[in-house]
Amino acid sequence: MSSIDLAKITLNNTKNFLKEGKEEVYAMLKDPKVSDWQHISLQKNAFILKSIGASVPEITKALKEYPKKAKDISKNISLWDNEARNQLADLIGSKDSQKALEKAQLLEAQSGELENLKSELQQQISVFFETNRLIREALTLQALVPIAQACPDTKANLFTVGLETLSFMTAEIGGDPTQKCVDQLLLEANKLEARFTHIDMPKVPRLAEEVIFHHISLGVTTTKEITTFISGLKERLAGEINALERIKIALGGLYNLDSKDILPGLQVQASALGALITGLCQKRQLKDNTETIAGTLEYLNVYQLALKNKLLPSISEEVDIHSSKLNPTSLSAKKTKDFFVGAKGIIRSIKLMVTSLKGHESINEIELQVILETAITRCSVFYGKSSKDVKKLHEFIHGLVGNFNRPFPYDDIFELTKSTIAQYGTEIERHMYDYALPSELISLATISMPKTFGSLYKKIGEKKTAFKKANTGK
Repeated sequence: MSSIDLAKITLNNTKNFLKEGKEEVYAMLKDPKVSDWQHISLQKNAFILKSIGASVPEITKALKEYPKKAKDISKNISLWDNEARNQLADLIGSKDSQKALEKAQLLEAQSGELENLKSELQQQISVFFETNRLIREALTLQALVPIAQACPDTKANLFTVGLETLSFMTAEIGGDPTQKCVDQLLLEANKLEARFTHIDMPKVPRLAEEVIFHHISLGVTTTKEITTFISGLKERLAGEINALERIKIALGGLYNLDSKDILPGLQVQASALGALITGLCQKRQLKDNTETIAGTLEYLNVYQLALKNKLLPSISEEVDIHSSKLNPTSLSAKKTKDFFVGAKGIIRSIKLMVTSLKGHESINEIELQVILETAITRCSVFYGKSSKDVKKLHEFIHGLVGNFNRPFPYDDIFELTKSTIAQYGTEIERHMYDYALPSELISLATISMPKTFGSLYKKIGEKKTAFKKANTGK
């Protein structure tokens, strides 16, 4: 291939390179992410731009410098392109082909400077792309908060108090990461209720089941009172929650717009959020309410874990130990022995013998122990003082001892059976109340935790009463 042909190829490649470069520069300048900034008032949007972390001085500098750089690039492209055209024309009839090739190669090298010029331009306008990114990242409730706070009409002291309240309304607004919003608390309460209702009852006497169920019931009813309370809070905040949702939807609608259209919309939503947050300062009590809920849920969490994983296995083990106070056989044997010993026991034995001689139903120690053990293992009444509960208990005991003669020995055996039921239930309760909460469970809580299960039971009972009172207004 001749030098003339090589020169021609080199010059045509240079012209194509310049054409492509010109198109790239044109595309940069016409990109809305760049060109829109010629129509955006930096003064009007200064507080928004500053709030999202954009640099107004850098944007101002870029607006002044990049048109000059673009003009400089355009001028150089024109000069190089004209030179290429002239050299192509000079190739016709050229007698010094080597010199023509060298000139073409020199022009090719000189025009290569276009790459550096484009890089410089790209660097100058990069602030626009970065700011556009920051603007779109601001289209969330979380990111809108500092913008709302920076709004000229926002009252800083009221905003700060209202923001604390808002952080409990929604998880989308940052605050203390350990603090939960009302929806998170509601979800936690519902999960706890499910955990309580799915506690498996161990194989223990029916009376022990009744005591255990009573303690499970406290967890269930307390979580229900909490969910009712939270629902009430959400009703009181319905207006604010709906307004917050409207702001969120509006922010989402701005995302695909150009920055020149986003900034005014962003300002409108920032003002709306600022007004909403400022107004929430009047409902600052919500913070105290949610802190109370969160604390109670921590009590309930430890309570449920202790009940399921520690206490119930402990009760089950004690029930199987013959010498334990929780063993039905052990207690019924002791109560039977007490019934027949001492001065009263001797008198009862004599009276039972006389009763037997008269042909009435009598009872010995083995038979009495069976009755008492049956009472423990089958009785389903321990709590409740209503006439209905008392009647149910008496009917149960009567079903065990109703065949005995009245008033003796029926009355004595009736009262013995009743006291045995009461004592066994009390022993189960005492075992639970005195149970020391393991340190690994106490350490799960972020608040001060009682040391015994009984103290925790009492604390939860107080919280339940408080929530119930708040729910009913009584």
